[in-house]
Amino acid sequence: MAAASAVMGLGPIAAVGTHGVNDRPWAVEVTHRSSAGTLLLVIKTVRSSHGLSPRGLPVENAESQLLDFLSRTRDRGSGLVVPVRGSSVANHDRVRAAVAEASVVPVEVVIDHGLVPGTRIDALGAVVIRVGWKDQTVLLTGAADHLGTLELHTATSSDVDHLHV
Repeated sequence: MAAASAVMGLGPIAAVGTHGVNDRPWAVEVTHRSSAGTLLLVIKTVRSSHGLSPRGLPVENAESQLLDFLSRTRDRGSGLVVPVRGSSVANHDRVRAAVAEASVVPVEVVIDHGLVPGTRIDALGAVVIRVGWKDQTVLLTGAADHLGTLELHTATSSDVDHLHV
């Protein structure tokens, strides 16, 4: 899994979560929050789908990442409302339209001291960056002001030891 390097200035990982498909690991997500608890950045490392049936695999794209990030930050400036059955469709349609209108810009991310090409989409006050790393996909989602310097590394136990306290 990828984690933000200290040079990004986000502080330690606030939480680690996993996602599975049919009882098999699919993705690992790390989040960085401000000292006040504000969500700053979500880094999701998604495994290769090699060896998995394509039926039922989650869609991991800019739309899904942006919708998740904005719903977790409850950013009213984005036009999203607190999710209820009726508003969920409206929220998704608003995010889909914003992503469709956004320009896809090439970007380079430093991972383990090497440059990795990727793409960046800015929409609704947030940014989604997607890079292919080894046989995985790494998705970074956050506010633009937290994604100026993009330097990641392979996470080690020292990145998460503080979470076991």
